[in-house]
Amino acid sequence: MRAVMKKYIAWITTHRKFVVFLTLFITVDLLAQLRSLQVIIDPDGTLPQTHTYIAVGKLIEETFGNKFTIVIGISPHSGTVNQTSVLSKVSRITSLKLPGCIG
Repeated sequence: MRAVMKKYIAWITTHRKFVVFLTLFITVDLLAQLRSLQVIIDPDGTLPQTHTYIAVGKLIEETFGNKFTIVIGISPHSGTVNQTSVLSKVSRITSLKLPGCIG
């Protein structure tokens, strides 16, 4: 292994101009590819349409008219929602005046 490494280093140092030229050529070629680079951040376009997150996102968009809506669900551990502890929690959340929040 050591002999192979010595041969490799000797070849690199002997042909240093070729190695530098080849490195620059590959770098310029890769940089030229950046013009056609596309960054896709939309999960609707990258995930399968049957994916759970996409299906729920579409349902929220159809229901509320905005795909960036956050829905907070509150459910009691037992019984119905008409309990003082649940209703006070709902009251506290809806009384928050957060920017862009409609409640």
